[in-house]
Amino acid sequence: MTFAGRVGLITGAGSGIGRATARILAERGGAVVAADVNRTGAEETAALIRSAGGRAEAVGCDVTRADEVDGAIERARRAFGRLDVVVNCAGILRVAALEDTSEKEWGEVLAVNLTGAFLLTRSSLRALREQGGGAIVHIASRAAIRAKEGHGAYSASKAGILQLTQMAAVEGARHGIRVNCVCPGFIDT
Repeated sequence: MTFAGRVGLITGAGSGIGRATARILAERGGAVVAADVNRTGAEETAALIRSAGGRAEAVGCDVTRADEVDGAIERARRAFGRLDVVVNCAGILRVAALEDTSEKEWGEVLAVNLTGAFLLTRSSLRALREQGGGAIVHIASRAAIRAKEGHGAYSASKAGILQLTQMAAVEGARHGIRVNCVCPGFIDT
């Protein structure tokens, strides 16, 4: 599949699956905006892409902040003139049994994984609708489907992404916006 002439925004692009996704999109001809709360990681990803001959920009983005999410989308549109693909890869994991999970830990995981996915989806739907279509891809987890001991908050947040994906797909379809979700298992990064 080629991404020539297309522009992708990837959150969580400073490492792991996000970085790999950004690099693959660039290798296949797309321009990339690498977004991450870890600005240094995002800049490293963009530098790797540029050193391989690709086009990339980096942006710091805390997905729990609507203004930063909106800013990352606007950065992609300003830098490359459009936005075609948005990949929600930002996420955190806190391992603890439910009875040992503090409200603070629960809130942090849901804020990044689920609320962050919502904020990115909301802003992406608006931008892609204005442009006439595009695609949103959520990276959830196998934990969204099958529970793993000690992953209560994480599993709940990723399961929420499944329903968010379905709702966004229903609402985006009439505007030419495809919304899908991938549920990988553990990835050695």
